[in-house]
Amino acid sequence: MHSDETLLAEARRVLTICAVCDYCSGFCEVFRAIGRRTDFLQGDINYLAHLCHDCGNCLDACQYAPPHVFQIDPPQVLAEVRSQFWPPAQAWLCLVFVPLTPLLTYLLVPTEILFGHHRGAGAFYAILPWSVLCLGAGFVLLGSLASLCLGVFRFWRDSGGGNPRGAILMAIRDILTLRNLEGGGISCEHGWVRRWAHQALVAGVCFCFASTSVATIYHHSLAYLAPHPYQSVPVLLGSGGGVLMMIGCAGLWWEKLRRHRRKRISTAAEHLLLALLMTVSVSGFALLIWRDSKMMGVLLAFHFGTVLSLFLLICAGKLGHGAYRAAALLRAAMERRPR
Repeated sequence: MHSDETLLAEARRVLTICAVCDYCSGFCEVFRAIGRRTDFLQGDINYLAHLCHDCGNCLDACQYAPPHVFQIDPPQVLAEVRSQFWPPAQAWLCLVFVPLTPLLTYLLVPTEILFGHHRGAGAFYAILPWSVLCLGAGFVLLGSLASLCLGVFRFWRDSGGGNPRGAILMAIRDILTLRNLEGGGISCEHGWVRRWAHQALVAGVCFCFASTSVATIYHHSLAYLAPHPYQSVPVLLGSGGGVLMMIGCAGLWWEKLRRHRRKRISTAAEHLLLALLMTVSVSGFALLIWRDSKMMGVLLAFHFGTVLSLFLLICAGKLGHGAYRAAALLRAAMERRPR
């Protein structure tokens, strides 16, 4: 791991050589964006780091890659730059809610209530009151989103700012299709696995968000309290989202293991995020299956803790990379739009 100044100098060296060579400009937007620059300030380097999808095509094609004396490895140095946004210690601290929430629930909720039988509408609130669930999740989520928005605003300003009008539709297409994972190089043979696993994971998160939104409408507008019947819209959406999240996590794990040919600075943070996403899904299904048993209270507290930790990772862990990458893709679309 380089220090900040050493990393900045190394990134500038690598990107300068890439700009002169220009061999990889046909692979993805990163190298076309490099070619549009004559100097690389820190804002430019951060932008290029988040624009990189880490497919590895450039490294396989590079004539200056190790063991060449130039030691050119763009995916590695750009991964190091990205890792500066989410220090590993900070990401690990986000997991504090996973053990803390069940522990506090065990200490504060009487044993006869925690391990009692609670069935039907409102059973969850016998263990954790609605105000605790709503205020706890809302406080963590809104605070995390506010911090993320501030970080993305600084990222956008430092990378050049500007009006994105006319480039938004192009950026949305790039975000939804992951076009930059199809560079056409020799590392793209199994790129479809990573692309579809990523899309499954994102779709699963969206389904779970939709489930929570519908459940909120049920609670406030129709007075339908959780837990809801198995055939209800919130349960069906949440179950579908959980399955998609597990498929996405499994696919991305398999792809990371297959592609692990070199040291990657972001590997630990990525595995931490995937592990937490998988735990959220599995604990959600466990709560769904055993919600009428005496273990419901413990499972509810554990699942709530995993969700709170996931919310924290939005601003303090790898989960926030989606917002930065979307901003980078928007800037790339601005740079290539017709003048």
